Amino acid sequence: MERATPARARVSDDAPRASADLVLLRAAASGALGPAGPARLLARVAGAAARLCGARLASIALLTEGRDHLELRSVFGTGGVIAEQRLPVRRSLNGTVITSARSFRSPDVWRDRRPVVREIARRNRTRGVLIVPLATREVMLGTLAVASRAPWEFSSRDEAVLEEFARSVASPIEHACLGRRPWEPGSGSGRRAADLGRLAPRERDILALLMADRTCREVAAALELSDHTVRHHVERLKLRFGKATLHGLLGLVIEKHLLG
Repeated sequence: MERATPARARVSDDAPRASADLVLLRAAASGALGPAGPARLLARVAGAAARLCGARLASIALLTEGRDHLELRSVFGTGGVIAEQRLPVRRSLNGTVITSARSFRSPDVWRDRRPVVREIARRNRTRGVLIVPLATREVMLGTLAVASRAPWEFSSRDEAVLEEFARSVASPIEHACLGRRPWEPGSGSGRRAADLGRLAPRERDILALLMADRTCREVAAALELSDHTVRHHVERLKLRFGKATLHGLLGLVIEKHLLG
């Protein structure tokens, strides 16, 4: 028997994007972005995301200053037990999105290999998860996630709507919750461009070879490393310096003379 589709603010997967989608998105964004402090703003955004996708749980996780952890900053629904947790990017479900800048729809997080992911999902009685990047054009801020009781609950249309919603709220969240980015010139933070020269010897070797127009595979062979290890170093550097692409990372190396 075909499962009935629950009522929610969306249309079917195969339907073209309709004006109704835009109306829903604009209404959700305008309702979430009214005057409010950071905590209230995040709560509004999480609530609007849940309503857009018909989810029972929504959360916002922002990257910490070191950009190697995600901190759950706001949870809508029954997720009080997971609020304010810090999860290493490499261990968290959201890490897949952060390192690839792509959305993620989980078939069933109860079967995930990582205990921390299974624990969060079972505690909150959620199995289907949709996570999208929360980012401006310049930098990744974190992730916006919604969860439901059943696996495979979210459609490609849910994904498209949530991605667009995340883009519309990213800049206000950056301004309200993060202020000036810590690596932005003149910020006075320890993550300023002047401090980006603190590279490990292995990181310097990898960047030097990439600057010489070597591929990751060629870099791995030259340094007697695995291709996976080289790509892992590259992703960590992109996270640390707030760059979404290898091109952006190498551009920063040139601009700041990090290898000089």
